[in-house]
Amino acid sequence: MARPTLFLIDGSSQMYRAYHAFRGRGLSNQEGHTTHAVYVFVTMLRKLMSDHQPRYIAASFDLAGPTFRDTLVADKIKNPLLIMHGAEDANPGTTPLQATKLYEAVRGTGGVARLVMLPYEPHWYSAMESNEQLAFEELRWFDTHVKNAGPKSTKPAKDAPKKDAKPATQAKAAP
Repeated sequence: MARPTLFLIDGSSQMYRAYHAFRGRGLSNQEGHTTHAVYVFVTMLRKLMSDHQPRYIAASFDLAGPTFRDTLVADKIKNPLLIMHGAEDANPGTTPLQATKLYEAVRGTGGVARLVMLPYEPHWYSAMESNEQLAFEELRWFDTHVKNAGPKSTKPAKDAPKKDAKPATQAKAAP
């Protein structure tokens, strides 16, 4: 007998993603409150349920007030980080400059990071070449830093050389 499937969802992250995934002005109710984030979130949830038919689903949402997301800083990022970004992203919450600054901060604190700017791409990637590049980078990153990474050391060697992971392309200066 197969074990029942359980999906755990980071509701706050998925709601943020749903909010920014909707193109155009968005949806609103009669009072003018935006509703497109809820619509997209429920659409994603229904697709998950339809495609995978889990027996259980649990979603967690951040509480009001400070959360772990407020304390994420570059020197606390210990795992190798792959940053992919559209070079023409005009979304005010995720400009290419932010991706570049995150890359520089992680590398500047001795972390391993790779920055790939996809030319001519906005917040979503539509060109076939960009999606192929995305898949290539993710698979290579997984093979290098996850599948073949070996056991994780609790203390870095003092004389270990820093791994060099330079950005694939440089972002244009943000306006």
